[in-house]
Amino acid sequence: MNKVAIKNNAISLGIFILISIALFYPQIQGKQYRSGDNLEYTAKSEELRQLNKELGRRVLWADAIFSGMPAYFVHLPYTGNVLKGINDIIVFTIGRPIGLFLLGLIIVFLCLKAIGVSHWMATIGALAAVITTNNFILYSAGHMSKIMTVFYIPFLLSGTILLFRKRIFYGFLLFSVGAVMTIMANHPQMIYYFALVLIPYFAYETFRYIKAKEWITPVKIYGLLVLGVTLGVLGNMSRIWTTIEYTNASTRGGSVLKEVASTNSEKGLGWDYAMQWSNGIVDIIPSLIPGAAGGANQEPVPEGSQLETLLKQNNSPKQNGRYLGPLYWGKLPFTSGPIYFGAALLWMVVFGFKYLENQYKWLFGGAILLTILLSMGKNAAFLNHFLFNYFPKFNNFRAPNSALSILPMFLAYAGVMGLDKYKEEFQSLKNKTVPKYFWISIIVLAGFCLIIAVLGTSLFSFEGANADTYAQQNVLNIIVEARQILLKQDSMRSFMFVLLAALPFWIYFTKKINYQIATAILGVVLMLDAIPIGFRYFNKDNFRTERSIESVFAPRPVDQDILSRENNRETYRVLDYSVNTMNTNMTSFHHNTIGGYHALKMSRYQDILNGYIAKNSPEVLNMLNTKYIIGQDGKLNVNTNANGVAWFVSNAEYVDSPDAEYLALESLQTKETAVVNAVDFGDVTGNKTTFSKGQVVPLQLVPDDLIYETENDDEGLLVLSELWYDGPGWKAYVDGQEVPLIRTNFALRALVVPAGKHQVSLQFKPQSYLMGERIALIVSLLLTLGLIYFIGKEYFGLFARTKSSSK
Repeated sequence: MNKVAIKNNAISLGIFILISIALFYPQIQGKQYRSGDNLEYTAKSEELRQLNKELGRRVLWADAIFSGMPAYFVHLPYTGNVLKGINDIIVFTIGRPIGLFLLGLIIVFLCLKAIGVSHWMATIGALAAVITTNNFILYSAGHMSKIMTVFYIPFLLSGTILLFRKRIFYGFLLFSVGAVMTIMANHPQMIYYFALVLIPYFAYETFRYIKAKEWITPVKIYGLLVLGVTLGVLGNMSRIWTTIEYTNASTRGGSVLKEVASTNSEKGLGWDYAMQWSNGIVDIIPSLIPGAAGGANQEPVPEGSQLETLLKQNNSPKQNGRYLGPLYWGKLPFTSGPIYFGAALLWMVVFGFKYLENQYKWLFGGAILLTILLSMGKNAAFLNHFLFNYFPKFNNFRAPNSALSILPMFLAYAGVMGLDKYKEEFQSLKNKTVPKYFWISIIVLAGFCLIIAVLGTSLFSFEGANADTYAQQNVLNIIVEARQILLKQDSMRSFMFVLLAALPFWIYFTKKINYQIATAILGVVLMLDAIPIGFRYFNKDNFRTERSIESVFAPRPVDQDILSRENNRETYRVLDYSVNTMNTNMTSFHHNTIGGYHALKMSRYQDILNGYIAKNSPEVLNMLNTKYIIGQDGKLNVNTNANGVAWFVSNAEYVDSPDAEYLALESLQTKETAVVNAVDFGDVTGNKTTFSKGQVVPLQLVPDDLIYETENDDEGLLVLSELWYDGPGWKAYVDGQEVPLIRTNFALRALVVPAGKHQVSLQFKPQSYLMGERIALIVSLLLTLGLIYFIGKEYFGLFARTKSSSK
């Protein structure tokens, strides 16, 4: 066991813990961070969390939002992935945000060390990659899946580097673990961007090996990369399988309608919609100078500005003790803040880049260039239009500016690898002098900052998209003045941090301190640079006591009125016009709702929303069992005509296409007649047009396990106020015998029930989830054992063969 390694690793871990606690100390006081997306998640998942607790199992269908959908994207624990269990031990046992950022620091540190970065440089590299402005912004917004994906990307990056170094076992292991965990984190857009920006590196490495007449080597490596991705998929089989099934049934899969589609009839997103959040050139400058484009839509206003005086006179609210004003003037519709990489980190990259080996210049240079171009979206249409039209699934992604989220990781790698490489070169020199390129790197970055500080006010307009509105309000000039002040202040700030980052290495070159001390000083500079900018956009006031957060979900008087009338939320639905009903889940904390907030609604339901619910179609609301409607004034309206949870109809009306099904709802009396697609289900009903009306009593209304008792004189058509799912998983039974399900009214489930008294049940048991969990368990368990072996051997000197055992 290597005691020095254990000591150094313990020190680094201690640094990570102390910084994480210092950044988010209110968590130690028992407070929780309140973000919009987290509140929305809590609201939509409340139904399932209570049911899972009550039933002691995972409920696989959710009724809380949009009249019902699979639980995959609402609240469903994926427990088959053993590696996720390790993740949860750190993140949720310690708690967020401390546990989350600590996990990110540990991962980057381990992965940098795995590719040979010196210990203390790996320590500051982890800090530079994780403690970034963008990660603060993402956490504030509640974008946990994106942060987790970014934090696990180093496994993929280091694994790829090791594979091309022919360290096959460790490279394959790290890459496979990264594949499992990034897929688990569930942000495909970040993974897609990561793969895209590696193309220049792959091209160079392939050419290098072929030139050396080792053409079989890249073939083996690419084979292992494909195998690693395959293991990543298998390790998340339940998530991947269910996602594919659901995506095909969602708005991303396109509408089933051909002539009257109100959702996108093409698969993927439209170009204009996908490219709304495209960076302009001015939005790239804040990567070095944070306030260059005004920061955020609500940015801390410079002290002493006329805008601060105006806000003070109006008693405007503060955040972290500062007044906020509309300072952003870039090309995005709006933004929560810039993706500031750090002037100190960028100096590391610019200086260290010269000394990287050629393959890593292609790796990091390609990543920097491509992520910037990807982030510019429609403003770099020569690339992005091609990708949008011809690269598979690229048109499923929106907000291209988010591509910059993965770049700090590449920059941190490039910076520490470059400095380490120069240290080796410097130590081998007989005549140790300050290198010329050291001064060039300072002049390039610091000089650019100085030029912007001096000439910036004459280079830009500072007006932005809302200039006309501000001009009419007679505040444009004072807003422009505040923006100009911010630009000057941040330009000089970045100028200073370039110099401060370079200073310890100038002292090192003059032999007055050693490399470890220079590295430590640089680490301090990196944090002094990154943390204050991050806290401009991370509102510490959002740390609230548990009681304060719970009060957000306290029932309103109108909620209490509904709850006093009902014993079971599964027996009714609510349409709430007192809120932005299609963009919030808050009502769903207490009730199953017609509306909700989710990026992936079922395509059929989106058509219903746009074509009928938006027009307040009474019959469609009735068939969805909309028993309560809350008006814009907050008053409760009881809909006594709601059809209930299930009913028998007297008549069936047959059509021959999805469009005809959809249009039939305009005049359909849903309590008496059901519309059926004869092409798909005519053989099930025997094309009968009349049925016996009977009685139906719900016995159990667990969303994925429904049981009814029915009684009718003749064969009946039972319609349920439950959404039809175009994916597999739902099965219907009459007295335990499976019977076919029928789609009625374009979007509801139904079945034929024979005469007499029967028990009807519907169960949602998708094999994609149940079998996928078993596959994930086996694959992730094997990778977990491999990862334990790797960490134990590489970082703690365990599992090493002794001399006696080798004889």
